Amino acid sequence: MIWADNSSIKSKPVDAGEHMSFAVIANDVGFNPISGFVISDNQIYIGESSDDNIEMAPLMPGKNAGAREATVIAWGQMKPTRFAADPRTSTGAPTTARS
Repeated sequence: MIWADNSSIKSKPVDAGEHMSFAVIANDVGFNPISGFVISDNQIYIGESSDDNIEMAPLMPGKNAGAREATVIAWGQMKPTRFAADPRTSTGAPTTARS
């Protein structure tokens, strides 16, 4: 199971109980609240709301990344909240959608 919690992406086994520990697998660059994310091709694409950035970090579930931060790959994206990934593409790069 993978979820966003404020400025980090966390994971734990699906069958883990409520009180079982979790691993931090990525932190966003500015430590601002995450506005959305998608996983594709073993990468996590993260939207950072306050900095209007899209960031990328490697997906390594179960490993506690600690201080590992994502890398900014796009900026000026006005609070990116919706992401889509097409598993049929070779790059897996996300497409952002805005309303």
